Amino acid sequence: KFTVFNITTANIIYIAHNQISNFSKIKNATKNDPTLLVTEEGASGYANSHINYYVNDTKVQYSINRPLIDKSGLKISQDLIKYADK
Repeated sequence: KFTVFNITTANIIYIAHNQISNFSKIKNATKNDPTLLVTEEGASGYANSHINYYVNDTKVQYSINRPLIDKSGLKISQDLIKYADK
Protein backbone atom coordinates (compact mmCIF):
# COMPACT_ATOMS: atom_id res chain seq x y z
CA LYS A 1 0.00 0.00 0.00
CA PHE A 2 1.30 3.46 -0.92
CA THR A 3 1.84 5.94 1.88
CA VAL A 4 3.20 9.35 1.04
CA PHE A 5 4.63 9.68 4.53
CA ASN A 6 7.19 6.99 3.74
CA ILE A 7 8.95 9.35 1.34
CA THR A 8 12.34 10.48 2.56
CA THR A 9 14.89 12.45 0.62
CA ALA A 10 15.03 11.11 -2.93
CA ASN A 11 16.73 12.30 -6.10
CA ILE A 12 14.15 10.79 -8.46
CA ILE A 13 10.62 9.57 -7.87
CA TYR A 14 8.88 7.59 -10.58
CA ILE A 15 5.10 7.82 -10.31
CA ALA A 16 3.48 4.96 -12.19
CA HIS A 17 0.16 5.35 -13.95
CA ASN A 18 -1.70 3.53 -11.18
CA GLN A 19 -0.33 5.98 -8.58
CA ILE A 20 -1.08 9.23 -10.46
CA SER A 21 -3.95 9.96 -8.04
CA ASN A 22 -1.24 10.42 -5.38
CA PHE A 23 0.75 12.87 -7.51
CA SER A 24 -0.29 15.99 -5.56
CA LYS A 25 0.60 14.36 -2.23
CA ILE A 26 3.99 13.29 -3.57
CA LYS A 27 4.68 16.72 -5.04
CA ASN A 28 3.80 18.41 -1.76
CA ALA A 29 5.93 15.96 0.24
CA THR A 30 8.97 16.75 -1.93
CA LYS A 31 8.39 20.45 -2.65
CA ASN A 32 11.38 21.59 -0.57
CA ASP A 33 13.73 18.94 -1.97
CA PRO A 34 15.52 18.82 -5.33
CA THR A 35 13.55 15.75 -6.44
CA LEU A 36 12.93 14.90 -10.10
CA LEU A 37 9.33 13.73 -10.61
CA VAL A 38 8.81 11.32 -13.50
CA THR A 39 5.36 10.20 -14.67
CA GLU A 40 3.90 7.87 -17.29
CA GLU A 41 0.72 9.45 -18.54
CA GLY A 42 -0.77 9.89 -22.01
CA ALA A 43 0.88 11.85 -24.81
CA SER A 44 -0.24 15.17 -23.35
CA GLY A 45 1.60 14.32 -20.15
CA TYR A 46 0.97 15.33 -16.62
CA ALA A 47 1.43 19.10 -16.46
CA ASN A 48 3.22 19.19 -13.12
CA SER A 49 5.82 16.46 -13.58
CA HIS A 50 9.37 17.16 -14.71
CA ILE A 51 9.60 14.27 -17.16
CA ASN A 52 6.69 12.36 -18.64
CA TYR A 53 7.03 9.05 -20.49
CA TYR A 54 4.41 7.85 -22.95
CA VAL A 55 3.97 5.32 -25.75
CA ASN A 56 3.57 6.67 -29.28
CA ASP A 57 2.60 3.77 -31.53
CA THR A 58 5.24 1.24 -30.47
CA LYS A 59 7.90 3.72 -29.30
CA VAL A 60 8.43 4.90 -25.74
CA GLN A 61 9.02 8.64 -25.79
CA TYR A 62 9.32 11.35 -23.17
CA SER A 63 8.68 15.03 -22.78
CA ILE A 64 10.48 17.43 -20.49
CA ASN A 65 8.86 20.29 -18.63
CA ARG A 66 11.77 22.75 -18.88
CA PRO A 67 10.05 25.68 -17.12
CA LEU A 68 9.22 23.49 -14.12
CA ILE A 69 12.70 21.96 -14.03
CA ASP A 70 14.31 25.41 -14.20
CA LYS A 71 11.98 26.74 -11.49
CA SER A 72 12.86 23.84 -9.19
CA GLY A 73 16.59 24.42 -9.61
CA LEU A 74 17.23 20.96 -11.03
CA LYS A 75 19.93 20.50 -13.66
CA ILE A 76 19.45 18.01 -16.48
CA SER A 77 21.76 16.71 -19.15
CA GLN A 78 21.77 18.31 -22.58
CA ASP A 79 21.54 14.79 -24.04
CA LEU A 80 18.31 14.19 -22.12
CA ILE A 81 16.95 17.44 -23.54
CA LYS A 82 18.17 16.64 -27.05
CA TYR A 83 16.27 13.35 -27.30
CA ALA A 84 13.06 14.55 -25.66
CA ASP A 85 9.88 14.98 -27.65
CA LYS A 86 9.72 18.48 -29.08
